[in-house]
Amino acid sequence: MLLLLCGLAAPPSRAAADTAPSDARARGLAGSRTAAEASRLRAARRAAERRRLARRVAAAEARRRYWLRLMHRPLPPPPRVARLAPPDLERAAEWRRRRAAALARLARHPPHLSGWHCIQRHETGAPYPGWRTNSGNGYYGGLQLDRAFQLAYGRWLYRHKGTADNWTPLEQIWTAEFARAHGRGFAPWPHSAQACGLL
Repeated sequence: MLLLLCGLAAPPSRAAADTAPSDARARGLAGSRTAAEASRLRAARRAAERRRLARRVAAAEARRRYWLRLMHRPLPPPPRVARLAPPDLERAAEWRRRRAAALARLARHPPHLSGWHCIQRHETGAPYPGWRTNSGNGYYGGLQLDRAFQLAYGRWLYRHKGTADNWTPLEQIWTAEFARAHGRGFAPWPHSAQACGLL
């Protein structure tokens, strides 16, 4: 009995003593690997969120710049968002979205809107489909704009969309309005403008 008790109280063998620290080290290494992986995962998620928000800012900014350009207003410098934190990116995207919506509302009411619609009816003899007119005689769209006119007053639209029959009615109207405000008046449409009481 005494021998049995002595055996139980004896210190662990050298092999057991060597195994314990190595198990602890293995657990520590496994824990540090797990922490590093979790850290990398968090960093990847933050980067993905930043990219998503940056895309939102870019999309809202593109819409805002479209409406500004359509109305021939000065364009602001491109936004600097590379170093913004996610909450600031969220705010930047929302501000640009609201500005784009406000500009869109404004752009839908160009000066002389009813006059331009009247000219369009006289030029093409058709309601909405008339804005897509390609008459085959060198004049395009609802306001029958020739290429020289399009290049002089709507070059960016011509470059991106082709001739005016591919432009929206608002794009055609704002181009004509820009020409009117810069000295052309309604002279390019002498008969239609006179019939509409604009000359």
